Amino acid sequence: MDRPPLYIVPPQNTHTHTAILLHGRSGNGPNFASELFSGLTSNEENLPSSLPSWRWVFPSSRQLYDTSIQARRPTWFDAYSLKNIDEEQDLQIDGLRESVTYILEIIESEIALVNGDPQKIVLGGFSQGNATSLWTLFSSLGRFSKPLGGYLGLCGWLPFNTQITKVLDEANAANKEASLAVSEFILDKLEASHGEHEHQVKRVGDKSHLGIPALHIHHEDDMVIAPKLGREAYAILCGVGLNADIRIVGGLIPPGYDGHWIGEPFGFDEILQFLSGLILS
Repeated sequence: MDRPPLYIVPPQNTHTHTAILLHGRSGNGPNFASELFSGLTSNEENLPSSLPSWRWVFPSSRQLYDTSIQARRPTWFDAYSLKNIDEEQDLQIDGLRESVTYILEIIESEIALVNGDPQKIVLGGFSQGNATSLWTLFSSLGRFSKPLGGYLGLCGWLPFNTQITKVLDEANAANKEASLAVSEFILDKLEASHGEHEHQVKRVGDKSHLGIPALHIHHEDDMVIAPKLGREAYAILCGVGLNADIRIVGGLIPPGYDGHWIGEPFGFDEILQFLSGLILS
C-alpha cells in the first residue's frame, strides 16, 4: 500500500528520545512539522533547539474518501462531523483500522532505534491526528515489552468517546481492569468487520497503561474542535490509569485558524515542560 514517506527531523546531538506526531485532517507530515517548529516558547526557542537529543517522526496519512466534503483528501479516517462526534461513527472504522496498524508499525521500528526501550518513545498528534494516536495508544496495550514513555494530545478528541465512557463505567462498577476493558472495546471495533484478527490484546504485566505520562493541550478559543471534547478525552485517559494532565491555554494563534492551534508561547511552554520532564524521569 503506497504511502507518503515519513518526514523525519533528526536529533542535533546524541539520540535519546523519539516523538511520533500525527498531523490533522488535510495536512501532511512535512507541513505539520513546519508549523509545529515555527512555534516558539517563552524563551523564543522552538522544540528541536530546546530538545536537541530528540528525533521527530511525522507520518503522513493517505488520501481517503471524506464524507463531509464528498471527495478524497489526506485524512487518517472518515470523520462525518466535528461538531457532533457521535454522528455516523462507524464511517471512521476502516480508516482508523488502517491508520492504527500503520502507526503501530512505525512505533515498533522507532523502538529499535532507542535500544529497544519503548519508554523512550512519545506518541501524539494534532486534531484528527490526536484522535488517531489515542486509538493507537489504546491498541498498543501489551504489544511492547514496556509501556510507551508518554502521550501528547493537541486540540483533538477521542472517537467513540460516549461508548468508551460507558465501557469505563461498567468496568469500574464490576471491579474490572479499566485499561484492558477500553483496549478490548477498541480492538473489537477495529477487528469486527475485518475477518481474522490482525492484533490480539496481550498483556505484559497487569497494568500496562497505568502511570504513562500524558498531556492534553487545547486552546480556549478553539472553534473547530471544542475544548469540551478535549476535556472528555482527558477524563478517559485518567479513567484508564494514565498519569494525565490537561492545559486549556490562551496565546497567539495564526490568522485563519479559528483558534484551532497551539497558543504561542503558552502551549509550547507546556509541551516543552512535559517532554523535558520525560527526559528526567
